Formats: sequence, structure tokens, C-alpha cells
Amino acid sequence: MHYQSRHPGHRHRQFQVVAAHKHAPFLSQNLRHIPEHFEPAQDAYRCDDPHKCIALADIEVPLRRSGYPLDANGFRHDRMVRLLIGIRDNVSLPAIFVESADPGQRRYRVRGGVHRYHASLALGFSLVPGEIVERLD
Repeated sequence: MHYQSRHPGHRHRQFQVVAAHKHAPFLSQNLRHIPEHFEPAQDAYRCDDPHKCIALADIEVPLRRSGYPLDANGFRHDRMVRLLIGIRDNVSLPAIFVESADPGQRRYRVRGGVHRYHASLALGFSLVPGEIVERLD
């Protein structure tokens, strides 16, 4: 998978999927060699399982709970790197699980797949493969 640059001087150049979004300092520290101005060539990462493409703008930004093992700005470093490599290599990844959010908020909230959600956001995807599940509360 490649990213198309939106920078005027790079109009026809493409870059591998190892770039960082301004909202992901963890990624930018580890992947410095990619230009800042880029746009994903696809809307979402590859998912071969049955799913619905859900706009990231419709999903509440998930917060991490304190009991989770975290080692890099709220993420497990090895897990995030494996996800980014999988996206780069166009490996099919599972959909995230979302449930209906509270009224007045965004339409959905993440119930499973926080790393995949943040990787998608950091890479500039507009959509994420998701499965809508029944709300627990």
C-alpha cells in the first residue's frame, strides 16, 4: 500500500505506508523519514472479514484505561509496530468492534480495536473497517 503526497512539489510521488499523522507523536518519533504532507491512497486498511466501513469522524476517540499494559504514549509499542507493518504490507486485519455511543456524542464508540483505531487515524484514513455490536450497558 502506498500514500500519495499532497505537497505541491510531490504531486506525482508515492510513499510507503510508514508515515505519521500530527496527532500521533509515538509514530512520528519512530518513522521520521516520511514527508509531512501525504494522503492515503485508500480510505481504510484491508479487512477481508465481513464488515461495514465506518467513518472515523463518527467514532468517539477511545481513551485508554489505566489497567492496560502501555509503554509508548498509551500504546504497546510492539503491537502498534506490527499493525503498521501489516497495513504497509496490505495484510488483512480484523475489523474493530463499535457500539452505539451516548446521545449527543459521536455515533459510535470503540469496544475493541483501540490500536487499529489509532493506527488508522494516525495514517490519515477516513474510514475504518468495523463491526457494530450490541451495547453492553
